Amino acid sequence: MFSTGPADRQAGETKWSRRRLIAFSLEGFTSFSVVPLRMVSLFGTAVAVMGFLYGLKILLEVLFTGVLVPGYPSLIVAVLVLGGLNLALTGLVGEYVWSALSEAKNRPNYIVKSVESSSAGSPANLRKTGSVAHER
Repeated sequence: MFSTGPADRQAGETKWSRRRLIAFSLEGFTSFSVVPLRMVSLFGTAVAVMGFLYGLKILLEVLFTGVLVPGYPSLIVAVLVLGGLNLALTGLVGEYVWSALSEAKNRPNYIVKSVESSSAGSPANLRKTGSVAHER
């Protein structure tokens, strides 16, 4: 009743290596999904927030304990905040480009596998009943 896996290959050996299959799947993932761009935006935002929180920690440490912090932590804060914002904004621009590209491709939202045809739902009958104003 249940199959144990795909059927054996009918003829010959595949020319696709595991590396090429992985590259092909990554290409499909990045070509048809906005998820990688959104992940980059979220990662950049997280890095910027962590850098900001680290900077706040350093500031509070200096204010309340009086311990002077050398320049290295403040440099790290600047790099984290600016780098994170840069990454987040680059992801945001990428999402806008993705949106424009999706509109330019003009793909349908879904694909219909099969259509059940009936005489009641045909364009000619719908025109007779007045349900359809025009046909493309």
